Amino acid sequence: MLPSLYADDWAMTALGLRQSVLYLLSQIGWETAPIRRQFVTYRRLTLEFLSSLIYLPSHGKGISRGFIQFRMFNMEYQFNIQDFTNLLGFPTSFDTFTVSQEELFEYRELEHFWGNLTGNDDPEEHEFLSGNIHNPAFRYFHKILTHTLFGKKPNSTTVSRDELFIIFYASQNRPVNDATFMLANLDHLIQDERAPIRIGGLITMIGNTIGLRQPMLDLSPFCGITTMSIPFLFNTMFIANLGSDEFELIINNQVLCLFTMPDPRTSVHNHPQTPSGYYDIDPPPQPVQTEESAIPDLRHHMPGTDYNTAIEALMSEQDALREEFANMRHEFLG
Repeated sequence: MLPSLYADDWAMTALGLRQSVLYLLSQIGWETAPIRRQFVTYRRLTLEFLSSLIYLPSHGKGISRGFIQFRMFNMEYQFNIQDFTNLLGFPTSFDTFTVSQEELFEYRELEHFWGNLTGNDDPEEHEFLSGNIHNPAFRYFHKILTHTLFGKKPNSTTVSRDELFIIFYASQNRPVNDATFMLANLDHLIQDERAPIRIGGLITMIGNTIGLRQPMLDLSPFCGITTMSIPFLFNTMFIANLGSDEFELIINNQVLCLFTMPDPRTSVHNHPQTPSGYYDIDPPPQPVQTEESAIPDLRHHMPGTDYNTAIEALMSEQDALREEFANMRHEFLG
């Protein structure tokens, strides 16, 4: 179990992205949602929630559609989708999207939108990578989706169809129900025995929202929070430098020449219909390989971490965590 990853206000401000990222969140109706707040992880509470979660999105009809059941502090809770969403403060209007609905799009519309973001409107399946997105505001917004909402690991760069769908509707000013995407992901997490659990902050958020703040004060956090800070962005190849007031942007694994952040060209919040920036930042030119540049610079080589030992330790901890989770689910379901 690992700490949840959250947006870092200082980092967004330093890069000149904060207003644009907040604008994109407001475009889908998440401006006041608790997903913007940061919550620690409680191990036992997280496992209790996951081991008891039942999510049936097609159950019932109309405003009573959906069945959600879980247990926290040995108390059982039941909601329909609308009541649960209202509780968390996400959009519930009739035009709110609760799942990806590509059938409503024109042929390959998402691929063309990806082309607006990256310059590649005919991508192969393996080419949907966040590092290819030109505008850093959209890049950071995607990180909130992939890490905070979907709980992916820090070095994850793949842009899923659900994530691209949400980004698309952020550009179209269409509300999206975060609760249903979150629940579907939690339900998938339960079924995947090998997936790391990095959504404890979301479980704490739910507990806080349903009125369990007081009993949670008696718990000891299993882990705190991690933010997508400047060092985090450097380590994940979002920016190329540290220790400066100006930051170099990396696109397609290359440093963008003659461009630093903050820069007004990254702004999207002043263009309510069509956010700017898709083509304002040109991708870096492909470097010409010379005989000299092909020789590795050994001055920058540092002894590496013993990754095998680190991976074995993490796998052992994850196996123990999953075993505890399975036992709790067996106790709950009988």
